[in-house]
Order: sequence, then structure tokens, then C-alpha cells
Amino acid sequence: MARLTNPWGASFTLSGARFSSRNWGAGMRAMLGFAGKLSLGLMIAVVLGLAVMAVGGAQGHDGARAGGLDYFSLTIGLAVGIVLGTLGRIQWALLPRQIANWLFAHERNFYRYAMAAAFLAVLLYY
Repeated sequence: MARLTNPWGASFTLSGARFSSRNWGAGMRAMLGFAGKLSLGLMIAVVLGLAVMAVGGAQGHDGARAGGLDYFSLTIGLAVGIVLGTLGRIQWALLPRQIANWLFAHERNFYRYAMAAAFLAVLLYY
């Protein structure tokens, strides 16, 4: 556990913080996982649609009407399902503590950004 002190003397610990430099690829990994699940769902839907068309065509029905899927609605439904499944795994009780730990850990950067914005404002409006 890292023990830090801010400029006003208050100290805090960074226990359980999930925001580290080792996690820099977590966002990309999550997006690739989302795209992979979505593409797998669409491929399964296409296979099922082709199977329904083949069965419908073999029984004398219009095969194109038997397997007609609205792929836009299917894609939206798959995306919403994956997002809801992901949101269900978030530990919402720990989120405020993790956000506070991240804010305290990056307090110096916020100060630098504020000073840079102030200096730019002076340059632009003077």
C-alpha cells in the first residue's frame, strides 16, 4: 500500500486502486472483447438464418422469407445485451473509493493542467 500526503497535510493510502500504469491496455482489451463477442453473435445468427432458409426451401416455402433476419436490430440487441452483462459485473459499492483514490493520486497533474489553462488564458486574452 502506498501512503501519500497531499500539500494540505492530509494523508491517504492507495489500497486496491485498479488504476495503474500496468493497466494501460485494459480499455483496448475490453473493446476488442466487445467486438469479438459481437462478431461471434452475428456469425451464429447468420448460420441460424441460413439453416432456416435451407429448411424452408426444402419444404417448398420461400427460403428468403423463412430466414429473413433484420441484422441491424440483431446487432443492436447483441450490443445492448453485452453492455448490460458488463455493467452487471461492476462492483458499484467500490466505485466511489476507486474514483477518490484516482483523483488523489493524480492531484498534481490536475494542478499542472489548471496552471497551463491559466497561462494559456493570459496569453490568449491579453
